[in-house]
Amino acid sequence: MAAIPINKKEKSIIIKIYDTIAQIEHALSTLTQNEDSALNTSILGRIAISETENLKFKASIEKEKQRWHSILQSDGPFQYYNTPEIGILFSVGPIFKILSNRVNSKAIAELSNGIYGVLRGLGASEFQATTYIRALQNDRYILIQRESLNGIDNNYFSTLYEG
Repeated sequence: MAAIPINKKEKSIIIKIYDTIAQIEHALSTLTQNEDSALNTSILGRIAISETENLKFKASIEKEKQRWHSILQSDGPFQYYNTPEIGILFSVGPIFKILSNRVNSKAIAELSNGIYGVLRGLGASEFQATTYIRALQNDRYILIQRESLNGIDNNYFSTLYEG
């Protein structure tokens, strides 16, 4: 694994790929007991079900929402999008504000290359953004954390998983 931090002048954003929910829970447990930690954490992932399976789809969305609210110990924003690159993508946390912005009546997340553009806007290189999208396509999770919090273990948040 090669360390590739993503830094911007005003704030530093760290993005990491995780294979399992347990790995995300472990990484989140390294944060100090900071009231703002949930406000500074966003997670992206894929829901492997078609919107056409209406009853199963609604149940899957609700299950994911409850799972992530429990993990983050917050009722923060949970949203899902039907994206061209990934399929059904969910977001938990403040990233939803960016992904939900509308362009010609479509959420940015639902535009072709919308997720790619958001990741690039956060400071990811072309290679990193493509790697993150590939990870989401392969049912991995992306954790996005503002580095400004005290207590972050950079071993968990500043490494790009290339596997």
